[in-house]
Amino acid sequence: DQSWVSYVGSMMQSAVQQSLRATDVTTESFTGTISYFDMRVIPDPLVHGDLDVSSCFDNAGSSNTNLSTGAVLPDTSPAGSHYVRITDELREDSAGQWQVISSLPAVSYPRAEECRPS
Repeated sequence: DQSWVSYVGSMMQSAVQQSLRATDVTTESFTGTISYFDMRVIPDPLVHGDLDVSSCFDNAGSSNTNLSTGAVLPDTSPAGSHYVRITDELREDSAGQWQVISSLPAVSYPRAEECRPS
């Protein structure tokens, strides 16, 4: 499925394609709940006209599973890594459609204090 392509700037497409080929994407699924909260949109501080869209991501209520067997995979990640601030930079194209042109590195709790576990 290539429907995501129209939402991503051309310079980001190869990075997204590469991440979609990663083993955890191609061989795993999940069960449970993943929440997004504290969504914010602010003008990008460096590029006039661009917007930074961020939100907290909480996957503490979910478990990764093996895609073919459904078995729950052991979670060896640090507790704070389940609460993450993700931010994408968006730019309006000539047709008026907003496209993701870059993604900032994810920031985990406790550095992302606003993503504190509830």
